Amino acid sequence: MNKFIKSVLLFVLAIAIAIPSVVVAADFVDVAEGKWYKEAVDYVTDKGYFSGTSKNTFEPKTEMTRAMFVTVLAALSGEDISSYKNSVFTDVKEGSWYNSAVTWAVSKGIASGTSEITFSPKANITRQEVCVML
Repeated sequence: MNKFIKSVLLFVLAIAIAIPSVVVAADFVDVAEGKWYKEAVDYVTDKGYFSGTSKNTFEPKTEMTRAMFVTVLAALSGEDISSYKNSVFTDVKEGSWYNSAVTWAVSKGIASGTSEITFSPKANITRQEVCVML
């Protein structure tokens, strides 16, 4: 099994358990030793696929937003997305932490807006949307 497929499988595992500067789980006060998901959190943060919701929190029980999901997909791709800046959506502001990922995902046909002018980056992503994007 190649590295990309392994990464996607681990990512899907992380989504299934509602997991939303690269740090490791040891740095998160809400990811304790002995938790069944700690190893997965270590893996995805070490690879840069996920980051914490702050310097010392991961919020493993927080639901994932559309912005979070496309950011993870962009990280999984390994592509430099820094040049993707001009979003067509009114709710994706230039300079936001998710702007490049949203613009990249839409330009690659991975994601689309929730309307012609909105992406709804702060809306929780549905399992249906995850399936479509994957």
